[in-house]
Amino acid sequence: MIDLDSRSCGQRMGRFVLPPGDPCTCTGVRLGGHHHHYAPVMQGQDPPLYMDMLPEVTAEVIGGWFNCTSTKPEESTLGVTETAPESTSHAAPGSTPVASISNDTTPVVSTTFEPSMPPADCQQILDAGQTSSGVYTIRHKHQNMQVYCRMEPESGKGYIVFQRRMDGSVSFNRTWQEYAEGFGNLTGEFWLGNQHLRSLTRNFRQELVITLRAFDGEEARVRYEIFNVHSSEDHYRILSDGFSVESGDAGDSLGFVNSDYFSTRDDDNDSDGQNCAAKLHGGWWYYDCSGSRNKYSNLNGLYYNNATVDDYMGIQWVSWKGKQVSLKGCEMMTRPKW
Repeated sequence: MIDLDSRSCGQRMGRFVLPPGDPCTCTGVRLGGHHHHYAPVMQGQDPPLYMDMLPEVTAEVIGGWFNCTSTKPEESTLGVTETAPESTSHAAPGSTPVASISNDTTPVVSTTFEPSMPPADCQQILDAGQTSSGVYTIRHKHQNMQVYCRMEPESGKGYIVFQRRMDGSVSFNRTWQEYAEGFGNLTGEFWLGNQHLRSLTRNFRQELVITLRAFDGEEARVRYEIFNVHSSEDHYRILSDGFSVESGDAGDSLGFVNSDYFSTRDDDNDSDGQNCAAKLHGGWWYYDCSGSRNKYSNLNGLYYNNATVDDYMGIQWVSWKGKQVSLKGCEMMTRPKW
């Protein structure tokens, strides 16, 4: 790489030379501005290629983008391990069990993508032919991260699950930092982390789907066409819009917190005189503690082993079951719309 002069934006620029055949025959790229992804558009061209780009781009990253390796190893397949709820393993050839689910009917899948870099999200994994829900590794913001993918091959949709409640095994009465970083177990109850939510949804191209489960056995599923979480400086403010019902008869209980800030027991950002997160034992996008907007929600509240609770306590979706009913479980997940 040859350093060039500093540009007016204050960034150091670099120029990379990609000779033909080194490290492979990929020599075509698409040039763009600071917010464009540099990606190959052709292969096998003879002339050397010069490419100006931002300083975080390295030769190693370029090699990953072009799916090139120095030794051109044979293309590997995904190693898949499925573990049933009874902990009976059904492993594909060459794979080993990595995890089990005690209370969920969905098998866990552990995958390794070699030699190329992991895909960007669960949708890409599904599009590549992996139809089992479970834990996968994706590549996001130049780093590998593990996520739980909810695969729905019938509809052709693959979702990143970022919240799950199912049995009360994990406390959601956490600090601001814990909610920022994430906590819990991807195969059980967890919160993926507000920092990840901000990063995953910042392009305003994500949709949100929420599955609700009641103690009486009923289920409901709702969808928001637009889902975005703002930065920590903006207190992870939520934007959700375009509500629709996919199944059941639940109403819109999240749209009424639209543009509200996230609050935790140690960082109160709601509009109530009380600290709603401390009172209700969980971090959420609260407006107030008593549902004055009529269609209150709180999917991170204290877990109860029964449905009947005091007003607004527990896991709440008031437009579905009312303010004195806590839910048995829920799952929140997101995917790119295009």
